[in-house]
Amino acid sequence: TQTWYRVSTVSATTGGGGLQPFGSHLYYGQDQFLGFTDGLATDNNAFTFKENSATPRPHVIIAGKLFTLNGRYVASLNSDETTFDDEALTLPAGWVGRSMEIWNSQIAITADLTPTGATNPSQSKLFLWDAINPTYSTALELPFAKAPLLGSHDNLLWMFGDDGALNGLVYIFNGAQLEKVFFLPDTVFHGLGSKAKFQSDLIVGINGRTTGDNGGILAIGRESGSTTYGASLSHLKSSGSNVSAVNIGGLYAESNNILAAFQDGATTYGIDRSDNDQFPDSGALIQTLPLHLGTPELKKTFQSLKLDLDTAGTATGSTLQVLYRIDSATAAFTALKTIAITDDLNMLLPIRKIGRRIELQFKWVTTANAPIRLRSFTINFSVQEKSN
Repeated sequence: TQTWYRVSTVSATTGGGGLQPFGSHLYYGQDQFLGFTDGLATDNNAFTFKENSATPRPHVIIAGKLFTLNGRYVASLNSDETTFDDEALTLPAGWVGRSMEIWNSQIAITADLTPTGATNPSQSKLFLWDAINPTYSTALELPFAKAPLLGSHDNLLWMFGDDGALNGLVYIFNGAQLEKVFFLPDTVFHGLGSKAKFQSDLIVGINGRTTGDNGGILAIGRESGSTTYGASLSHLKSSGSNVSAVNIGGLYAESNNILAAFQDGATTYGIDRSDNDQFPDSGALIQTLPLHLGTPELKKTFQSLKLDLDTAGTATGSTLQVLYRIDSATAAFTALKTIAITDDLNMLLPIRKIGRRIELQFKWVTTANAPIRLRSFTINFSVQEKSN
């Protein structure tokens, strides 16, 4: 609707309040209180949490109840929207919950522990709870210092975290085994509930790695019938403002559209909307993740790039710029070729550069009435001798 509500009691340090429709209200978590609105009025202080620290407040609904994570506690609200338990579940002392998800009829929670005198977490665990018994059934050690973001997809529990050095780590848990599926160099997950299901993919928000990087949306999916998953940086924030460490902090998806809430620098905020029925406007781009082509430890000569392009119309004026970057260098991307709609759309572009990984950018510089469409690309390379 066109009505906005100012929630005056939300602390500036709230660690991700979350929004969740439940019963006849929309609920939002704050440092100290669970508030709600019914579209006409609000109650910011409806229910009081056990803790009032600035930690995430994600919500889930299971067994007819609304559950809200609150530090080392999980609070519950019954379907009567009156009966509230501020400690339906208690985690061990010192542990702080960061993410919560419904998985296989259980509530999954990731939490971490910061030692006395330290400023950062050093240990994380996965807790599984049936939302009925007074305590959790499973506490599994995780290979993350800080608790990862959780997502449920294809009957697997997905965990999005980092290695402590601005590299993304993605693990899955199938109920019996924890397995690493992706190591993503220079990838920073937003972490505070920035996730959604889009068509057949799981999408997750990515932060800008530096003040010059544009955060975006990582999509994880697989071909029908395949057991192998792939990850791609499917969407970047729209153009129109200076990029300054863009963070995609919230995602919502349905049908053909994605809504992505972003922060660009310290003061600029907005919401982008994707539309799969439209061709890219001028200035849009696709950027790949760093590609090691199956041999991350080996140097390679990236010989050339073969493009499969076509056009969606007959008018002239569209151009597509192709750029590359070797080994995640901090320098800007290097321009390889600007392709006009009148050029050969199945061309071979020489690269002839040596490195372990390559990133590609495809920029729609102008589109006119007939944008160039990228169907696929092939990287031709040769592996050198194993290097130290």
